[in-house]
Amino acid sequence: MTRAAEERLAAAVAAIKDELASVYTVWSLRGPTLEACTALTAMAQEEAGHARALLAVSGDQPPEHRLAFLEHVPDDWPELVGTAGTAELAVSAVVHALRAGQNPGLASRTAKMAVEESFHEDLFRGWFRILSGDAPAVAERFRDAARAARAEVGDWLKALDELAVEAGVAAPGELASIALPEVDNP
Repeated sequence: MTRAAEERLAAAVAAIKDELASVYTVWSLRGPTLEACTALTAMAQEEAGHARALLAVSGDQPPEHRLAFLEHVPDDWPELVGTAGTAELAVSAVVHALRAGQNPGLASRTAKMAVEESFHEDLFRGWFRILSGDAPAVAERFRDAARAARAEVGDWLKALDELAVEAGVAAPGELASIALPEVDNP
């Protein structure tokens, strides 16, 4: 277990959480319902707080692993749910691994985070079901966005896997094998 791996892992997760906070902030006024807007506002605040908590562990480590699709704000709701939802579910699984891991610094920083992530998971899993059953053009837009995100998120998880092992938070292959949501067979 090395401090450098812990710092690099924290920086990588913090970077994604910071990008999600930015995307959610923009969408907090554009969601399809008042409830969705309210949820995204709360999630933006939580993700920003999570990023700050992880940055306290990361030292001066620049993030090595990012998700390029989060660098732009999705154009429509199906794209937001497909991309950010896929990223959110993967990040949530990583947070749970950090919480359960043998690294005391990361475990303590992610205790509250893991609870808050369950609400994020619920929101996106619900919208995955709704959009999968929507009009064919909407469902296809959602599925295309989620498929594209799955590939990049899968690569991100593989890149984090070695850091997680070295930081003492996961067994080899544990993060790389995180199951991403299926969108072709809802």
